[in-house]
Amino acid sequence: MKKKRASGRLFVVISVGLFVVALVFLVVGLSHTIGEIAEAVVIRDPSVILESEGISDGRPVSVPVLYRDLDDSGIFQSEAAFAKKDLNGITDWFLMVDETNPNYVGDIRLDYKADGAEFSFYKEQFYPLDEATATDYAAGNSVAKNDAAGGDVVLDEEATERNHLFAMAYGIPFTVLSSGDETFEVNADDNTLVFVNDTLVIDMDGNGEPATGVLKIQENGEVYVSMDGSTMADSGVNVTRDDSAIIRVFHLDKDPGRSVFNMKFAGLSPTLSVSNMKYSGDDSARVAYDPLALSTTLSSGVGKVFRASNAKNLIILATLEGAALMVFMFVTLSIMRGHKKKKH
Repeated sequence: MKKKRASGRLFVVISVGLFVVALVFLVVGLSHTIGEIAEAVVIRDPSVILESEGISDGRPVSVPVLYRDLDDSGIFQSEAAFAKKDLNGITDWFLMVDETNPNYVGDIRLDYKADGAEFSFYKEQFYPLDEATATDYAAGNSVAKNDAAGGDVVLDEEATERNHLFAMAYGIPFTVLSSGDETFEVNADDNTLVFVNDTLVIDMDGNGEPATGVLKIQENGEVYVSMDGSTMADSGVNVTRDDSAIIRVFHLDKDPGRSVFNMKFAGLSPTLSVSNMKYSGDDSARVAYDPLALSTTLSSGVGKVFRASNAKNLIILATLEGAALMVFMFVTLSIMRGHKKKKH
């Protein structure tokens, strides 16, 4: 009898132990799945995010840009700054203001398409300072116009009269979605540098011929880049999901014959200025970034993102796990009751 009682107690201990272990595994698995559901149903669709900010298909978005008007000596200085490919050195050069090479804060107007959250700007003849006036400049003087041959000309109505000696800088802050669809593309002639946060990822050497650089953020946060249609390659830069990041672009136009600048970004959730939705008296939204503070690092922040398609499968999995947990508990209790009946 003692042996039977001892074996019975051992059976109960082992059964209870196995039950507890299995219960822990099932509960942990179910909790993990429920956590994934909660994470998946957070809004991660940039179109949904932008619509919640009042951005609709066809509504323009403004990106503030810092321009620097250049003369021949300014071109030489800017080339030296760009050649170092150092973010701090370039921003320091942009922030230097003198009467010869003044700064001018303007904006680029982006066309928005809700499908894919695509922003685009195309300008085969890009001369943003042509219409600038004396009051636009920090130093208070007007821009010098240049003709197609590169020399200064008297302001008149000639169609060839352009300002082609200038540099520009801007930044697009955004929340990292890690959707696998976040891309940025720039097509330009002359020198163009693109940084992700503080690291250079696209370098157009400025040989005068238009070139195209593309960066894409992978689902794991790795930033891949391509030049002129080449195979995407790892840039060595990583960004973190739900954190704030910034794409910084610096462009130097020094070609007297033409000025090409186009850009497009899709799938990104840019940081918009809610308090300044009406910018320059129109109905455009504005990217919330001050081009005069180019070296500023944005603080991290949780983004509003949505992936409903993933949530459906996770809910099904959680239901199956919950059912399995209930079946397991029912079977275990039935076995224990049957053992008690035999004992009596």
